[in-house]
Amino acid sequence: MKLFDKLYKRNIPVCLISVFCDWYSKLCSYVQWNGVLSEPFKVSQGVRQGGVLSPFLFNIYIDDLITLLESTGFGCYVAYEFIGVIVYADDILLLSASVSGLQNMLDICHIYGVSNCVTFNHNKSVCMIIGPNRNKPTADMFLGSLKLEWVTCFKYLGIVFNSACKISIDTSSIRRKFYASCNGILAYCKSADEFIRLSLIKSFCLPLLCYCLGALELSSQQVKTLAVC
Repeated sequence: MKLFDKLYKRNIPVCLISVFCDWYSKLCSYVQWNGVLSEPFKVSQGVRQGGVLSPFLFNIYIDDLITLLESTGFGCYVAYEFIGVIVYADDILLLSASVSGLQNMLDICHIYGVSNCVTFNHNKSVCMIIGPNRNKPTADMFLGSLKLEWVTCFKYLGIVFNSACKISIDTSSIRRKFYASCNGILAYCKSADEFIRLSLIKSFCLPLLCYCLGALELSSQQVKTLAVC
């Protein structure tokens, strides 16, 4: 497997790589439906779902793509620091100052995917323009032979971003999640003590409202609308 080759090139001890090889050569899964288990089937690709080491192994596997994108010179830079690709697990965000640069980055991702057995989901891949020229006609973008859709908003790690003169956050989706969660608790816990309901809202609803706020730049009006919640 390519994963073991990448581990070897990073000077991971051979004895540890041998343990990984033994684990993954015996990996199998079942499908459970209505309490009934299917026959086991062998899993020959990907990392172990839910495994503690899986995020680290995936990071090692995909790190070559980040290095490759940075080495080409395409993408955005801030104070000479490359920020052209943002990766969290298998969610990849490409940032480019031009459509030609973006297309080059997409080509690099496609070639890397073909050579490293990585399949990019075309149905979940979209393009969006930020800036004053966002409404002007734009060239088509392709991931391999498949054309990507230009959109005015997209979701990344649960946050909805809107196209504008500068990137903006859609706080209405955050508020909808919060109210839906609150209504669910209030509807199904009518007979519960008030302090119990308050504790449930604090544990399950408030995190939806505050999720990722420390990393987002919100306008004063957006802060007020969230404060109403």
